[in-house]
Amino acid sequence: MQTVRGVGLGVEMLYAKRLVKPIVSCSPKNSHYNKDKISIRDRWIHGFIYNLSDAIVETVAEGSEWIKLWKSEEKEVKGEEVINNAMMHYMHKTFLKDGNTQEIISDIQQLKEELDQVKK
Repeated sequence: MQTVRGVGLGVEMLYAKRLVKPIVSCSPKNSHYNKDKISIRDRWIHGFIYNLSDAIVETVAEGSEWIKLWKSEEKEVKGEEVINNAMMHYMHKTFLKDGNTQEIISDIQQLKEELDQVKK
């Protein structure tokens, strides 16, 4: 069983969305990324899983069924817009409260210029 979690899977999911590839996440309830109950709400799914997945299933069999349906109906999948929407949400809702990130950006001119591009 894996006990250490990193950013690798999240990066792969982001890249798949940039390529407009479907993502089916097998994330059973009450697993690490999908909690049935937490102290502040009844249901919580990790933001990367929730926002980047085209389907969230509990079993591999359910995932297989979703893929068959997707292929037969040629349904649209989420694309790069989910990344852009998340960036805009962060900029407008969280960045102004995120002193650590603001400090890092203020020290690096290239990051300031990139941030200005995102704000447009």
